[in-house]
Amino acid sequence: MDITYIRIRPATAHVATFECYTIDKLESGGLSIVDYKTSKELFTIDDLEEDLQLTLYQLAAEQTWQLPVEKLTLYHLRSNTACSCPPRDEARLEQAKQLVLEVAESIARQIFPAIENQYCPCDFPEHCPYYRHQYMVATPVPARQELLPGIAAVDAIERYASLHTEIKEWSSRRIMKPVKAGKKSFQTNVWD
Repeated sequence: MDITYIRIRPATAHVATFECYTIDKLESGGLSIVDYKTSKELFTIDDLEEDLQLTLYQLAAEQTWQLPVEKLTLYHLRSNTACSCPPRDEARLEQAKQLVLEVAESIARQIFPAIENQYCPCDFPEHCPYYRHQYMVATPVPARQELLPGIAAVDAIERYASLHTEIKEWSSRRIMKPVKAGKKSFQTNVWD
């Protein structure tokens, strides 16, 4: 089941999207959240108590459906084992909100050091300092303008400057002289 968002602060644009597999409505009217785990190792009660993912699911579910979460469960698929605990208290939920906000602000400032672990590569390897080199596209080298055949660059520059000077000299010699043609007279450019 998709939980659309968690609004951390109403005045900000920090939004998180989650995919939670099981959220059940209990007979009491509250919610039960189950997160399925496929890892090889079984988790402990401490893992359950510290699981940030369940805490964020609780935040999202309570904000989305305006119902209290009454039970959080991690379900280990390999051993077919469920382990449940009561929901997080307000202090824990506030800590999770602050953590999400800090992470979001760090990401916005592009400060998010990667930590390589057994889950690497993740869904965003093109952004990871450990894996992005595998996704970089080589920038094509711009084509160089070839030099004139048989002329070194220094010689070509000197030749250009010399021709430019000659053009200026010829332009300065240009004069306007009146020319008479029958009864009409007009001016024309005449070169020396």
